[in-house]
Amino acid sequence: MNRYRELVVLVFKKSANDIDSDIVTQQAKYIVDKVEELHNFQINERTLRNYYNNLIKKNKVQINISPAIADHLSKFLEYEDFNDYVNKNPIPESKLVKPKKTKERIIVGSLIVIASYFGFDSLSNKCMTWTDNVKYEKVSCEEVNAIPIQENLLNNFKRIDPECNYMFFKEDGSANLWYGKSINGEYEFFNHFGVHPITGRTLKEVTIYIKEKYICKENN
Repeated sequence: MNRYRELVVLVFKKSANDIDSDIVTQQAKYIVDKVEELHNFQINERTLRNYYNNLIKKNKVQINISPAIADHLSKFLEYEDFNDYVNKNPIPESKLVKPKKTKERIIVGSLIVIASYFGFDSLSNKCMTWTDNVKYEKVSCEEVNAIPIQENLLNNFKRIDPECNYMFFKEDGSANLWYGKSINGEYEFFNHFGVHPITGRTLKEVTIYIKEKYICKENN
């Protein structure tokens, strides 16, 4: 049972009841505003709508919801965090995956033995996750917060701590550095365009103002 899907369904259901609206965009905006108002945490409205569309409309199984966002969506439902939500809402026994029949278990076991013999695991290193707040790394798709591999992000996207001599702009004047705020409100810098791996907010291009105020401030 996908607990993230369950959480998102309940969050949007509560929002719909609170504002008496069936319009997803209005529900998402209400959730974002409430979380920021009550818990001083920002969630990207578009990211929230993507959660709804992927988990509910498209019924996807794998989706990346950062621990911080999961915690604050749980707080929207008046739980302490995601763990508190999970602990207070155990999966009913009727919805638990039942053990396979003996014949099926034998077949699955045989396949696992064969896969192991050839050094192959269909779930191993097929996904990636954000590690050490620095870069994406390959992991098993069974890992918490694992998402399908995106080669461009896996190979190129990293958080960096630029110094004042960093090449902030390319020769054509376009940005060569992007930034966003952490869940604690601190500026973090990345070498590639994308979304913040933890907050889900779209990163912004570095500007001369950001460079001088937050990176080269000791030289001012």
